[in-house]
Amino acid sequence: NFMGNRTPLDGNNYAGISQGRHYGNYLNESLMGTLQSQLPEGEERTYRVSAWFSTGSVRRYPSDIEILLYNSQTREELQVVDARVSNSQNWEELSGSVDANKAFDRLIIRGINKGENGHTLSYTYVDKVSVQECTSGCGDQNDDLR
Repeated sequence: NFMGNRTPLDGNNYAGISQGRHYGNYLNESLMGTLQSQLPEGEERTYRVSAWFSTGSVRRYPSDIEILLYNSQTREELQVVDARVSNSQNWEELSGSVDANKAFDRLIIRGINKGENGHTLSYTYVDKVSVQECTSGCGDQNDDLR
């Protein structure tokens, strides 16, 4: 792609988003995906959300990223991950667990403006996104809803 290359962590492809300051304004792109199964409403369950990130080859500045669960009917958002991506050589996993009792049906990954990144635009690669219900802790023996 025009921002460089990275060997995919999982499968044959990865995605990328731009974010950062541009002519005094903060610009960001988002990735939104529909979950295979909508999270059930009313019964609180624990979910582990994870994705792997790497800064771009051309715009390698650190970037602040958040991962959210989202309800497309009510537009309610629930932040699960808020972290900085700074590795330009390898993939790094960002993950978090959250208790939810709402009917979330989407996942959003986007750059956020914390005012700490004085750089111009950054580019971040994204791969291997996963949402899992934690049936007995948040290990690998869970149902994958990605």
